[in-house]
Amino acid sequence: MDTSPEAPTHAERHAPRRDGDAHRIVFQPFVEFATGEVRGYEALARFEDGRIPPEHLEQAAAEHRRRALELRLLRSAVAAAEHLPADMIVTVNASADTLVAPELGRPFPDGRRWGIELSETSSLPPETDLLVVCHAVGAELLLDDVGAANAGEEWIRTIRPDIVKIDRAVVWGAAEGDPRRSAELDAFSRAARDVGATVVVEGIETTAHQETAVSHGATHGQGYLYGRPRPV
Repeated sequence: MDTSPEAPTHAERHAPRRDGDAHRIVFQPFVEFATGEVRGYEALARFEDGRIPPEHLEQAAAEHRRRALELRLLRSAVAAAEHLPADMIVTVNASADTLVAPELGRPFPDGRRWGIELSETSSLPPETDLLVVCHAVGAELLLDDVGAANAGEEWIRTIRPDIVKIDRAVVWGAAEGDPRRSAELDAFSRAARDVGATVVVEGIETTAHQETAVSHGATHGQGYLYGRPRPV
């Protein structure tokens, strides 16, 4: 079986396609606070019917084709990323179920760093070592949306990812003086440092957001202050 990055998987070849699945890939940069330099990009899907990705994924899940759609989006992102500088990490979003799916294979070509962003892992057995699984498919592991819902400090310390992405609501609240959010930002940044992970704060839209993130120990940021998602 052809498992090269360009080859469609069995799931992709046989899953029913929907006209509404037509999409394009855009990329949003994240920067290093200390230098102001771009260090990587997150690949994001934009569907031609105007609906946001979660709506598509929910519908796909209801139709038992979420994994096939995620694989299709992932491979689209890999193809589009060839136009980005090779020294930049490129991250893609996937569910934990897709990460451990045999159909995933090794989808990432050599020559750059890749990352997989996970925002939920409860569907997997607790003994699953996600870091090992992620590295086995050729990517670094990112925990996404930390601070949203139940994703927090314990999640970071248990999974020990390569990169921690803190949800925008945390830095927005901290910048507005919310003591709970300030404490969370401190705790998440400290936990990430303790496990050797890089901290990226999402939703940086103003210099006040950036200053807040820096003051609480974060080293990288992503948001409209640095660039909106766009094709390359």
